Amino acid sequence: MTTETEIKRLETLKKFDILDTPPDGTYDHIVKLVAKLLNVPIAIVSLVDTDRIWFKSAFGLNVQQIPKEEGLCASAILSTDFYMVENALKDPRTHRNSLVTSEFGLKFYAAVPLTTSDCFNLGTLCVLDKKPRTLNETEQQILEDLAYVVIEQLELRLMARMAINSQNKMAYMITHDIRGAVCNIPALVDMIKEENGNPDEIEQLGEMIKYAANRSIQAVNSFLTYAKNLSVNIIYRFEPFNFSELTNRVISTNKVLASNKQQKIESSVQPNILVNGDKIRLSELIDNFLSNAIKYSPRGKNITVVLEKKGEKLILEVKDEGQGMTIEDMNNAFKRFSKLSATPTGNEESTGLGLWIAKEIAESHGGNVKVKSEGKDKGTVFTIELPIFENRK
Repeated sequence: MTTETEIKRLETLKKFDILDTPPDGTYDHIVKLVAKLLNVPIAIVSLVDTDRIWFKSAFGLNVQQIPKEEGLCASAILSTDFYMVENALKDPRTHRNSLVTSEFGLKFYAAVPLTTSDCFNLGTLCVLDKKPRTLNETEQQILEDLAYVVIEQLELRLMARMAINSQNKMAYMITHDIRGAVCNIPALVDMIKEENGNPDEIEQLGEMIKYAANRSIQAVNSFLTYAKNLSVNIIYRFEPFNFSELTNRVISTNKVLASNKQQKIESSVQPNILVNGDKIRLSELIDNFLSNAIKYSPRGKNITVVLEKKGEKLILEVKDEGQGMTIEDMNNAFKRFSKLSATPTGNEESTGLGLWIAKEIAESHGGNVKVKSEGKDKGTVFTIELPIFENRK
């Protein structure tokens, strides 16, 4: 097995999140059934980790894991077929294995790899005996059939976890959307009161309230669509559109909120950059970074937004003169519910979800997000990279 293949196999094993989990009656019943049907003293569901072989379930053996050695499970996963050692003392594949040479005295070993739907062997369903023996074709088929049941159970468990995580993720996004939009409305209403004699300003603020309300409606509609489809993946509505115009609109909305803290948003937006994406989600992506800059910057500071096309990508940077980030902050910035060292400068609230949501949205569009800061009180630069429409396949 090449190093690259083994790395991918271990990544797949990690994705299943099964190592070091408590006993599970499903697998316990399977190994007990295997031992009975094949008349062997030991049956195991094993998972081959980096440097150990961990037992999800073991019948006839009171051990949770053993070191990873060649010859048994570590070798069986290199095969796509049934693997058998009739007499381990005489077999060159196993005669040096510690289970064979130690007091344990292993003589017989047979296994079927637990192969995922994307063709990675996570471990084995195996049987052991302390005396030489063999399995006939019928017994081999029994082991293969039950190995299929084991991997089917593992994949069903993974799908269930993914569905739950996806539902939670969607709920977090929708809650964050609605809260962000609704929380803006009281500040906008207060500003309308202050601009009582200025019809033009009142009209602009009214448009901002309308935009915030529409964001809430769109968020609710997204959730209802998602709930109706019950998809494992969050639903994105991809269509070509002008990202430059969207950026300008989000900047315009946030200028009103920034002015409430005597902050100034300066922008340089290259026109007519097109993307293929979900306009609502990408609007949220930009808004998360811009509202974050407003939230964590002191009064009277400047915020700079630059959008430009570089090769096959668009680069959007949001730079502030705020509290900056430590190295630890930058490492944790895009993690869900992360609490960073900076605190809102205007008593705003923070859910710890905005940057995580931004990362999810960017990656779902084939892009990424980055953060850079020279340290505390030295400002922060958030960067969004997305493929432009002309090059999206």
